[in-house]
Amino acid sequence: MRRSKGEGSLTYIKRLKKYQVRYDVSIDENGKRIQKASYFSKKKDAIAFMQDELSALNRGKYVSLSNESLYSYCKKWYELYKEPTLTKINTKEKYKYTLNRIKGLSVGSVRLMDLSSEILQRAYNKMKADIFSLNSFGTTLVFSYTASTLYGSERGSISRS
Repeated sequence: MRRSKGEGSLTYIKRLKKYQVRYDVSIDENGKRIQKASYFSKKKDAIAFMQDELSALNRGKYVSLSNESLYSYCKKWYELYKEPTLTKINTKEKYKYTLNRIKGLSVGSVRLMDLSSEILQRAYNKMKADIFSLNSFGTTLVFSYTASTLYGSERGSISRS
């Protein structure tokens, strides 16, 4: 029986003596599917893996590593998720100001796949040393920490001390 669109596929490859799991993770700007594939010796391991990955995709928890910069990610996040929900002009301006600050910081050009809690902590310490206001700290950290937890190779919290 053929699977529905978005359910992935499970295939046994005789020459490798392994099960291949293949599923779509996204669609690129040209409309072409971006797929991930993994291989397993046991069928039950392959099925369990595929179910976990598809479940994460459906919950919106899967994020592929990216060459995109932190600034670019934060800008897209703002435009897609935050801006449409904001009604107060001052709040919109605050987010735009924060985006410009991220763009001006060295951490703004870090690729998401290279982002770590250490890099964010160093940026935070530098901002603190440069005496940015505590209020703008928080907004900048919301953007940065969101990207770090999604993409960062090292998970961790940012110390505000």
